[in-house]
Amino acid sequence: MSAPARVLSVVDGALSGWVPWHPEAGITNDGYIYLNNAATSHPKSAVAVRCFSDSLARTPGGSRHGRLSASRIETSREIVADCLAISTEHVYFTSGATLAINQVQRSVVRRGRAVAVDNRSHNAVWRAAANLPERAYLVLDLYDQTEELDRSSLNRAPVDDIALLCPTHASNVTGSLYPIAAVVAAARRRWPNIHILLDASQSAGLVDLREAVRVCDYVVFPGHKHLHALPGAAVVVSRHQLKPVIFGGTGSRGAHASPTATGPLDWEVGTSNEPAICALAGALSDATAHLHEYRQHDSMLLRELWERAQEIPELEPLGRSPGEERLGTLACRVNVGQPEIDWVPLLGDYRVVVRGGLHCSPLHHRQLHLEQSGTLRFSVGRFTTASDVSEAMARVASVGKALRELGV
Repeated sequence: MSAPARVLSVVDGALSGWVPWHPEAGITNDGYIYLNNAATSHPKSAVAVRCFSDSLARTPGGSRHGRLSASRIETSREIVADCLAISTEHVYFTSGATLAINQVQRSVVRRGRAVAVDNRSHNAVWRAAANLPERAYLVLDLYDQTEELDRSSLNRAPVDDIALLCPTHASNVTGSLYPIAAVVAAARRRWPNIHILLDASQSAGLVDLREAVRVCDYVVFPGHKHLHALPGAAVVVSRHQLKPVIFGGTGSRGAHASPTATGPLDWEVGTSNEPAICALAGALSDATAHLHEYRQHDSMLLRELWERAQEIPELEPLGRSPGEERLGTLACRVNVGQPEIDWVPLLGDYRVVVRGGLHCSPLHHRQLHLEQSGTLRFSVGRFTTASDVSEAMARVASVGKALRELGV
């Protein structure tokens, strides 16, 4: 994939002299092996950190839209637009994907109408829909236990007037990558006027999002997961003008009680997290330029992780086997003990950082009949190495054996 023109001049030269990523550039931290990148990536990329630091070092503007501050935020907006092949008027910034999803749902779904989520939804999507005032919501069983798309679930939906469908691009439980173009086409056959809000939190940084941006009305992703940027910034790509639902200072038309919805500047209220926005833009530019090698590295690690997990009798890997429709996140059913109560603390003693529980995705676990215990989840990142995976899974095997021998 060719790099956008701005790849090597991100945020006023913040990348000058940057060193290209290499698979052996992983950073260790007191012997810990970090396999929780689906929650938040570690370590952060040098590109993102440099853009963040460069923003902090520069003189701030007189207000949120002061000339200097605005120039850096608008440069970041141009970078994101270049990477996604869209106009800057479609790029909105906010502090995180959770807030962004809430804002879009409340902006798009009028009172008395309905919003639908899929059965892979993160709580940021599902809870946001469930708590919309005076609006109905429903869960569509878009995917079966084998992770295949069930188009008939759309026809079985009991509601004829759904304003917004919120599908998941990649599962934060099993790592499955879903066929969004097919979902969108099927949904629009059932509801011709429906809008689509895609949660791309797990796919940004590993998947080319240009097709998703083309077929969906709204796409949301944060910087702190597989882009390896900093927390505090997220992107909303909107094909339509978003109505503000949070009000405050915008830096323009300050004498008016209600801003006119003319684009991102009226939606991005308050003081923007400029350093995190700059870091996100730099990280997305870097990922766009190196997407093939980052994805290859992720796939290689997933194969190693899958094979090693299959060798541990106390674990049962879930989801699709490694391939094109998978990312480097693997959830396992445990045959002894509880993932969150037993495995996570013991693995912490072995200096392996993983995640146990429902991973904010109870709908998915309900289908797996694991809503009481949850799963044990491993998720690799850009700086994870094959030796990290091998050593970590050796420690996991030791913990599994100890739990079995203790009769937990």
